[in-house]
Amino acid sequence: MKNLPLLLLSLAFSTALLAQKPAAYYDSGQIKWQGNFNLEGTDTIKQGYWIYYHPNGQLAASGEFRRNLKHGDWKLFYPSGIIKDMVRFSNGTMIGTRKQFNELGTLQQVEAYRNGLLDGEYKEFFSSGIIKVTGRYSRGQPIGEWRHFQASGSLLSISKFRVTVVGDSLVSLKNGLFEIYQSSGKLQEKGQYKDDKRVGNWQFFNPNGTIREAATYDQEGAKTASTRYDASGQPIKQ
Repeated sequence: MKNLPLLLLSLAFSTALLAQKPAAYYDSGQIKWQGNFNLEGTDTIKQGYWIYYHPNGQLAASGEFRRNLKHGDWKLFYPSGIIKDMVRFSNGTMIGTRKQFNELGTLQQVEAYRNGLLDGEYKEFFSSGIIKVTGRYSRGQPIGEWRHFQASGSLLSISKFRVTVVGDSLVSLKNGLFEIYQSSGKLQEKGQYKDDKRVGNWQFFNPNGTIREAATYDQEGAKTASTRYDASGQPIKQ
């Protein structure tokens, strides 16, 4: 058994090699990625926990693979090391809540996914943290009431959507109340949409809030009547 120490040393060295994860490097020598592979015939399949790095050595992304497909929670980072994206996958398909951040680390966007499509509540923020957009998606299309805000926090617009099938595709169409506001908070225009067409009575306003035009649209979106107003709010005779 005088060769036993040599055998144990060889076994320990082989075990260490097996435990070491494969890795790739930038030309600078900085590590680029590190992760595990499974060998299936002549194919190498990404499996388990992987880490990716920026050229400056900062963490770029981390998460798990399941048979070459992203699975579970993934995180992406800016070269500064600040979090950029938090997202969840199920066998390569995005699911659940996704959060995106700007380079200062401020939350920029919150999305909900189902089977790889936007589906559920959506929020977008200014870099100040003030809400910019709120709405919902259904099967990848905007649905229901959407609100856009100005950087000051005041309302910019309100619009409503419905989702329908056109041909072989799902599409989102403006349907219902539509309002746009000026930076002062005063109304700029107000009316109704039906399937992306202006219908019924619409009003358009001057910067000081006085009415500029009142118009009527038919069901095909054609303007059928219009009254314009002067600066004092009196109708202009046609």
